[in-house]
Amino acid sequence: MSLFKISCLICLVGTAIILGLLGCGGGSESEEPKICFRSSIYLCPSNSFNDPFGISLAFAWYSGQCTEQVDCIDDLPEQDFAAGIISGDYLDALAGISQTNEQEPNDNFEQALAFIMQQGATVSISGTINSINDVTDMVVFASRSGNLHVAYVCREPGNCTTPFYQDTNIYIELYDSEGNVIASTLNGLSSNGQSFTFTPVVGDIYYLSINAIDTAGLDLSYELVVSD
Repeated sequence: MSLFKISCLICLVGTAIILGLLGCGGGSESEEPKICFRSSIYLCPSNSFNDPFGISLAFAWYSGQCTEQVDCIDDLPEQDFAAGIISGDYLDALAGISQTNEQEPNDNFEQALAFIMQQGATVSISGTINSINDVTDMVVFASRSGNLHVAYVCREPGNCTTPFYQDTNIYIELYDSEGNVIASTLNGLSSNGQSFTFTPVVGDIYYLSINAIDTAGLDLSYELVVSD
């Protein structure tokens, strides 16, 4: 190969390298190269999963119906249930609850504390109710297991051995996603006290309430438990 051809080849290679650097953002101080990364944001089918707590969206993610978004921006969007957007952090928080305290207001279906029951899990919620101005506390959940579950009120907070809470000054109720009562201790306790069993449909949403009948105007501390 002649010296002239070698010189031309070196020239072309050098030009290609320079153009490549310019294409990566090196030629403009005002335009920085984008860095793309996995965002931990999951895009789910919003038409089917629109409950106000994001639980159905979480189940869509668990069942593989969501796709992970890749972002090339600095600021990540937060979860937007109506748009079918759910974040990995939200999933971790929703599915990681095993023991928590009630969060007021939580007096009705729209205000219920949300969590996901993992298979084999026990979730404990502590709080207070009274028959004057805090009659009902409510949680909403879905289970990843179709096994027999039990809901009960501990004999006293921190003491959850059987028999469970025996007094009839409170009652607990389980509802489906439409608010229909599935189980209740209002009209009678089980042999173990304030408790009942149920078998959830995997992915369906359930509400559970604890309700004061007569606490003599005083706060009653409770520990409400749902167990797979």
